[in-house]
Amino acid sequence: DEDSVSFTVKTPDVTVTKVAGNPTAPDADGNVEIGYTVTIKNEGDATAYDVTFDDVMKVDGLEDSSITFTDITINGTIYDDFNAIEAFDLTPDEEIVITYVATVNGNVWETLLDDDEKAQLAEWKDAKKAYEDALAAYDVKLAEYEEAVANLDLTAEAEAVAEAEAAMAEAEATMAEAEAEVLI
Repeated sequence: DEDSVSFTVKTPDVTVTKVAGNPTAPDADGNVEIGYTVTIKNEGDATAYDVTFDDVMKVDGLEDSSITFTDITINGTIYDDFNAIEAFDLTPDEEIVITYVATVNGNVWETLLDDDEKAQLAEWKDAKKAYEDALAAYDVKLAEYEEAVANLDLTAEAEAVAEAEAAMAEAEATMAEAEAEVLI
């Protein structure tokens, strides 16, 4: 006689999606920041235990030292680096959202660009440098102007104007007297 037993095996089903934001404009050194959002979800019907997360960003021409991570958060909790993130459990339908910013050092971009892109980057760097130089020159002139205004002695200037007007009035009076004597 045989008995049959049926059972259901529940298993976790962990999915990971990663979305990159738009990169920032390169800074003066050509460094670019890219924000990422990673969603890890357990779509299964059992708890996933000891889930870990590490992002290994591999791009041809980039070395690991060319990328730094900042602003790492998991469901609102801030972490200093990925090494500080401990393994976690995900119950069915639970998800966590990880956000972070990757800074790619400017010197590595040129290894990934074609000649036209390198020329455009060089033009952008030149234009940015020209803008920064013009802004620095403006700041110098503005400081000179502000110093000149601060050094103005408007009281002395007003007194000098009053003395000049008095001298002019006296000269006009003397001229009027002289004209009167000539007419007599």
